[in-house]
Amino acid sequence: MSRSAGPARLHVAALGHLLGGHHRLHHTAGIHQLHRFADLVFGSEAIEPALPEVEQTLSSWQTSPHLLEWQVGNAVLDALLSAGSPRLEDVTDTLVRQLVNEYEKVDGLRGRRRGLIKLSRVLAGKGVIPAPLHSNEGKAGPRSDLLSTVPPQWADWALRWRKFSTHEPGTIRSMFSVILIAGRWAAEKHPDVIAPDQWTRAIAAEYVADTMHATVGQWAGHNRNRSRFGQPIAPGGRAARIDSIRGFFCDLIEWEWIKPRFDPRRVISMPLSLRAQMVPNPGSSTTLHGPNS
Repeated sequence: MSRSAGPARLHVAALGHLLGGHHRLHHTAGIHQLHRFADLVFGSEAIEPALPEVEQTLSSWQTSPHLLEWQVGNAVLDALLSAGSPRLEDVTDTLVRQLVNEYEKVDGLRGRRRGLIKLSRVLAGKGVIPAPLHSNEGKAGPRSDLLSTVPPQWADWALRWRKFSTHEPGTIRSMFSVILIAGRWAAEKHPDVIAPDQWTRAIAAEYVADTMHATVGQWAGHNRNRSRFGQPIAPGGRAARIDSIRGFFCDLIEWEWIKPRFDPRRVISMPLSLRAQMVPNPGSSTTLHGPNS
């Protein structure tokens, strides 16, 4: 796509985003006017609830106003466009990790990567993703402070699963964080049955029920972001906790590491009440909005 087409290029790229589902077209087409492009895709000012929320939250955590303007703002717009939604709740852990890993290799986008890491702190604080990302993502193994709060027996199972899992790296890291959360929950609720092969149908169902009422920071281990501790976890965060532990048990059974004592696809399933909160957002419909609509 020609870079000399000016405003026409924005409209063509917006059509590709909406009609073709090419949510990374703004990156491949080299579009730098992300705010204007987001207005074309989502509608005028549709992103306004998300952008100020991130900036105000980070500002309360003493983030430099200069960084908020050029680093964080573009990172938020990038993430929303890549998610195909103007809502922060629709930005997944896997997507943020994918973008962070992608920009690590691009010299001109290292600032964007740092902005995404700051965004992950806000998303974790809202309970949208399980845990914030760190500047050394994708390098060393899991941080020792994450494992220190998990029963050793459960941690051994989790680390073994992490070693042999064939999921994408970002998915593995996201699921691993949630698997550790389940281990901390088990240690609190059922300290005598803290290994996956000891879980029963009743324990699995109890985990789902408790997840539906979990609060930010609960069973999360060491988390320096305490701004929303005690508040309800967002629907996306609850869904991630349920989906990840279901996938964990499905893998353990499929690999014949444990004998099936229940069907995780049925027992650790997303409740209908939560599923109803995860319906597609109307704001991401395939309608091209003009800048003044």
